[in-house]
Amino acid sequence: MRKQQALWLLAFILWGAFALRLYRLDFQDIWWDEARNIDVASRPLAQIATAGELDIHPPLYFYLLHGWMRLAGESPFAIRFLSTAFGLLTLPLLYQLGRAGGGRLAGALAAAVGALAPFALGEAQEARMYTMAFAWLCLAGWSLWRAIGPHPQQEEGSKDWAPWAGFALFSALSLLTHYSTAFVVVAFALFIALRWLAAPKTQRRPLLLRAMASGAVIVLLFLPQAAIAWRQIPSYRNPNLMVPSWWEYLARCWHAYSLGPHIAPQKARPWLWGIGALLVAGLALVLWHSCRVGEEQEAGSRRQEARGKIASCILPPVSFLLSWLLLPLALYYWVLLDRATFDPRYISFVAPAYWTLLGMALAAFWRQNRPLGAVTTGFLLAALAVGVHSDLTDASYFSEDTSGLAAWLEETATPDDLILVDQRYPFGFYYERWNNRSDGFPPAKPAHLAPAQYLFVDINTLDRRLTALAAGKERVFWAEWYKSDTDPRGAVDFLLRKFGTLLGERGFRGYRVRWYRIAPDTIFELAPPLQPLSLAFDGQVGLEGWVYGGRGPGITSTAEETRAQAVPAGRPAWAVLRWRQLPDAERPLKVSLRLVGEDGRLVGQDDRPLLNDRHLTLPHWSEQDRPLNVYLVEVKPDTPAGTYLWQIVVYDPETLAPLPWRDREGQPHGEPATLGSIRVFAGSD
Repeated sequence: MRKQQALWLLAFILWGAFALRLYRLDFQDIWWDEARNIDVASRPLAQIATAGELDIHPPLYFYLLHGWMRLAGESPFAIRFLSTAFGLLTLPLLYQLGRAGGGRLAGALAAAVGALAPFALGEAQEARMYTMAFAWLCLAGWSLWRAIGPHPQQEEGSKDWAPWAGFALFSALSLLTHYSTAFVVVAFALFIALRWLAAPKTQRRPLLLRAMASGAVIVLLFLPQAAIAWRQIPSYRNPNLMVPSWWEYLARCWHAYSLGPHIAPQKARPWLWGIGALLVAGLALVLWHSCRVGEEQEAGSRRQEARGKIASCILPPVSFLLSWLLLPLALYYWVLLDRATFDPRYISFVAPAYWTLLGMALAAFWRQNRPLGAVTTGFLLAALAVGVHSDLTDASYFSEDTSGLAAWLEETATPDDLILVDQRYPFGFYYERWNNRSDGFPPAKPAHLAPAQYLFVDINTLDRRLTALAAGKERVFWAEWYKSDTDPRGAVDFLLRKFGTLLGERGFRGYRVRWYRIAPDTIFELAPPLQPLSLAFDGQVGLEGWVYGGRGPGITSTAEETRAQAVPAGRPAWAVLRWRQLPDAERPLKVSLRLVGEDGRLVGQDDRPLLNDRHLTLPHWSEQDRPLNVYLVEVKPDTPAGTYLWQIVVYDPETLAPLPWRDREGQPHGEPATLGSIRVFAGSD
């Protein structure tokens, strides 16, 4: 392909990509990650790097977003445009990477793949740092290839330091944008080491000096962030998450980087297998062509035959890109085995290498046979178009309908009500009378709106917090985000149903809202003092104390009524249990608390996972943990009056096998443990 043709094609790709990224740029609501980023970037520059919300992120993106919002404004379109701009910058860099490996056609096709890749499109339409990191890594990779790749036009021993300086600068910028780019920087370092091993002895010393100098610059530029990174990274883990198998891990990454995360697996599967076959066959052609050219070049110089074969067959650009793609994936999975925190996005910094390799594979088909090149290119573009269509039009993958939730609450709730939301973000972007802090109270204005408060759930102080927030209120609206882990033990619903009545429930995309009637003078109480117990379940978990009760027959209850060991039919009975981890704990467990008649008939039950105050499952509790777990057992309206037994079963959620238990004297038991009894009476009694 001629230079002018390639430039015209690249210009067409860039304009098409720009139009595609502007389409529906502000169509979807701001969601959690975006809202958090906007909030942090809105603060003074001196407060950004140490912001508590940056639990695992360096500050560079937030600094740039801070300046961008001052320049462009704070509308969703303006804020997201920063990601769009960096996403566009990545495309000519993909062209350069592809051109270095397979000529102008390969570069143009790599840019086309990046332009249509649904994952790249999605990240270019969100206020996050990923497209910025893609651009830095592409610049670093291109600079590195210019520094150590085969360049016939350069004389041996060339002292051009510019590519090395670019590699160091852009690698450091990537690390200051997202810590996971370190996996790619490590891959770059390994490739430098391989290039050093394959280089003639006369070139090894200058290559080593340049590489060491570049590494020193990277370290120096990252050094101001090092102390904060050391505090953030080691503690970032979630033992509750399951580590995927290596096959599932690779399959999810392949799915995301090929067709995007917003397409159903069954629909994507045939396209993915086709893309995989295309990539393998195309890269085989690339290597075959590379080796043939190398052999032809070596024919006149037998003395350099061995080293020439290494340079032409082992270290072509495709090997550079494969190291960029495969090594970070392997390193990240190794870390994942300990951290169990996975989403394809977290290691998506390998995606530019993948898109470039696809472009090179397509170019190889074109070189082999033009009709074959046209067919394979048409197939890949069709597959990408399927992913793009799903990303832009499938509402099941859209961000949460926070604006719809806020609008409904404005119409439904009154100033005499209270709105509680279990996430800080992004509710405040769409609802004006809102307190985003975990302490304090909602603002007094605008007075025509119901006050809304972010509720941080600490089960040990929740009753006092609810008492203060709900004073004088008639209804409480409790909005829960679908990914929230704020209240996995259900303590908020427990208290509101213990002292009030559930009036209704409504779903919005990404949210569930329930609302309750309460008495304006309600004094919430999680539980009175617990009664001591000593039950050990298979040496894994011990029950140390419990307390239970019911409620009054009315729509609301007082603390005295909830303490009574009696419950009207049609209302929930409640219990609070205190647990501790035993030395043999080895797996997560669930608890089934049941009400059973004297004839053995099951009246109701509540099944919940065992969690500590950090919401961790067994066996990840500390020795000091004595967490409370709450239970509500619905008593059906037609339940006959009488005395019913509280029974408890602790079981393995995977096998459903109940655990045997021992009493205070150490006597083993196999049947459910009976804890006590409660009286059920007719609602009119």
